[in-house]
Amino acid sequence: MNQKEYFKISEQKKLPARCPILQYCTRRAYTIYFFNDLSGGETKSIVEILQKEDLLISDFTDKSIKIIGEMPSYINGRHYKVYENFCPEINLFDPIGFRYSRKTASSSGEWDDLRKVKFKNLDYKHYSECSEFSKIQFERNINRRNMADKRKNPTYRQKVRLLQESKNKCAFCAFSDAGRIQFHHIDENSANTILENLISVCPNCHSLIGEKAITEKEVLIKKENLKNDYLLSLKEYKSSIEISNSTLNTPILGNNNVVNLTIKSAQKKIIQKYPEGSIGQNVIMYGYSKYLADRYSEFKNFELKSKGQVFNYASFYGKVKKDFKSGGFFHIPQTRFLELTSYLQRNIDRTVLAKINKSKGVTRNYISLEDYQSENK
Repeated sequence: MNQKEYFKISEQKKLPARCPILQYCTRRAYTIYFFNDLSGGETKSIVEILQKEDLLISDFTDKSIKIIGEMPSYINGRHYKVYENFCPEINLFDPIGFRYSRKTASSSGEWDDLRKVKFKNLDYKHYSECSEFSKIQFERNINRRNMADKRKNPTYRQKVRLLQESKNKCAFCAFSDAGRIQFHHIDENSANTILENLISVCPNCHSLIGEKAITEKEVLIKKENLKNDYLLSLKEYKSSIEISNSTLNTPILGNNNVVNLTIKSAQKKIIQKYPEGSIGQNVIMYGYSKYLADRYSEFKNFELKSKGQVFNYASFYGKVKKDFKSGGFFHIPQTRFLELTSYLQRNIDRTVLAKINKSKGVTRNYISLEDYQSENK
């Protein structure tokens, strides 16, 4: 089973291209340990050894998914080698895989130097067949059923407020068909429908959140930014009423009473989030540069998804900040706005998805500034 066949199975089963529990799977950890020919497992835990070599994520111990069923085993003799019950993605995607089974989803194999055909594959496997993934999937399905029983949909007023917050489009991409916008429960508790726990998303991004291609941390950051931007855009007023020339204290018979009302509106001072002269101070410049950054995120996630990774906004914004020598992404001077948009467009055009689009004759990966302005008048 090669990569193409592997991805096809994922697609047919409507699953992520690669195993979504890779980072915390103990079966994968054992596979890495054996294929790296590491030693010390007799006195130290395999997890400790791998973390010392920077081969496992730092919080692996807290979130690890234990091996279910048969343990991985490895015999590494001079003329005879055999591995059994390994994580299939190591051979398929990683360079440390067994020499004769690399780029195949082999979970068990045998090499005998004395045989005419030295290598024999014993088993190919897709991650959906692994006991660990099946258990996690089963538990998630149970949780979804329990949540569905308690599900509480947002009220009409909440939906209006959420769409205003996200400017009638998906919080993560340019999808703007308001009729198909969905409302994601950030803590995944469908009974918790307070505004702080809801965010507007398109069906595709909703699916990416479910697959963890868009992480909970990214969702929380996006929600906080949307909420802050919405509150800053509101014009808040304090109203006071002055009564003058009133005859109500000494009323006159008939309809000759006089009450003059003067309504004074005092605009609340809004604290500026970005410095004067920065793109963050200009609605169009802010919106278009953010649109391009979100578009780049969407295109990058297309290629990162196959590697089990997700786009990191903080890292990207940090790179832009460094390249433009500014205090932040939206702190870049308005005089450099066109330079920034060209920079972002070039990054989009260099992505794998943009190249695929080009091969299909699609030359437009983002809308122009002029089109953005006309759409956001």
